[in-house]
Amino acid sequence: MRISKKSQKRILWVIALLAGIIVLNAVATFLITPYSSASGAMFEQYRKMEKGSLDMVYLVDSRCYEGIDPSVIDEKTGLHSFNMGTNAQSLYHSKELLEMVMEEHEPKAVVLALDPYFLGEGHERHSRPEAAFVRARNTGQPISVKMKNAAGFMFDPEYGKDTESVNYFFPWVSSRGAKGSWQKNVKAKISGEQPANANWNNNREPDGFKPFTQINDYDFNASVKPEEWTIDMLSEDALNELGEICEICRQHDAKLMVIGVPNTYSWVLRTGPAYMERNAAIKQFLAKRDVSYYDFNLIRPDYLLMTKDDFKDREHCTVTGADKFSSVLADVWIKEENGQSGADMFFSDEEYYSSVRRIDSLYLEQHIIPGEGVEITATPWTGSAVEVEYAFAEKDLSDPDAKYQVVRPYGPDATFVYPETKTGTKQYRVYAKQKGEKDCECLRSIRVEYERF
Repeated sequence: MRISKKSQKRILWVIALLAGIIVLNAVATFLITPYSSASGAMFEQYRKMEKGSLDMVYLVDSRCYEGIDPSVIDEKTGLHSFNMGTNAQSLYHSKELLEMVMEEHEPKAVVLALDPYFLGEGHERHSRPEAAFVRARNTGQPISVKMKNAAGFMFDPEYGKDTESVNYFFPWVSSRGAKGSWQKNVKAKISGEQPANANWNNNREPDGFKPFTQINDYDFNASVKPEEWTIDMLSEDALNELGEICEICRQHDAKLMVIGVPNTYSWVLRTGPAYMERNAAIKQFLAKRDVSYYDFNLIRPDYLLMTKDDFKDREHCTVTGADKFSSVLADVWIKEENGQSGADMFFSDEEYYSSVRRIDSLYLEQHIIPGEGVEITATPWTGSAVEVEYAFAEKDLSDPDAKYQVVRPYGPDATFVYPETKTGTKQYRVYAKQKGEKDCECLRSIRVEYERF
């Protein structure tokens, strides 16, 4: 069968088009996609480990690799451990990593730094970090393994209808971009060295830990909103994955301890009583499998007192916070190893709420009242025993020299209505302090553009 010249031209055109797409994709990937990722940095360090050398590993997400410093724990326990946390690591991939490390190292201990967010229905898995995880796992692997893993991601029922399943082969499409500039990114790829930025997520210590030095600005970083959470929001799929992780550890005779990494008070208090209900459900689930659960947000300050300087944001530790937490985590682990419970080191529900003695941060809500003004209501993230007083101020942003003017002095009412202004942009600010104290403990501002109303 002869192919006509017209058909030949079409075939050549299609081949040329496909070749062009492949070349452009390769160039865009090289220029735009970062040199590495949180997953890539972890796998890079992990593959340097001598087979059979690890006694203990730490799993799950960024709270894990930013909050647990293996060197601190190793010094106290005499173990050799490694942090296998990756960005938004789902329990599905935690299980995969656990199976891999059991085969290669047979560790006798596993710490699962559980993020309750991933136990919520609809939040179990996330395509972008999982795509980065699969790419990182494929690095340096035979082509057959790469294709198997890629196909597994593309045809995963979770992502079958997700564009990310196709974007796996076009990583620059969903890339968050190079850190700083594409020129720095290209330089890093050519040299094979990560950019020297201490607070870049992709720079990890040889033991997998990522130390951060930046400190959270409680007053000006994004505020913490109230979060609704009920027990029926727990995902059956996520709990099944957690159960399988417990079973893998049991089969390999590896001791598993599940923990909650310390967060700011705001992050805990935002869910109200539901936080403790969720904890109780997790603890009950794990107790049936003979696994201990310790939420280090509830630890007594005699053992661990986290200050504002110990967090880089609402839910991640700085290097100082990680060192403090890791030291106490080691103490609890040693207790467990000696057949003792560390439960006496932690608050009960009621004790925790009354133990919070500072106003951690404020959340502001605004409501437009036509013909009257803007109503601002402040929600303080603080303990049950703390009495809060509020002062309300405003600043006209159209005047570059303007300063905040207090329009209502400190008082117990958390709501104030700012009189309506026909035009202009105002910055409203709420100050909060504890009753009887002189100094403001925290503040929060909100911008209102009156032309929009």
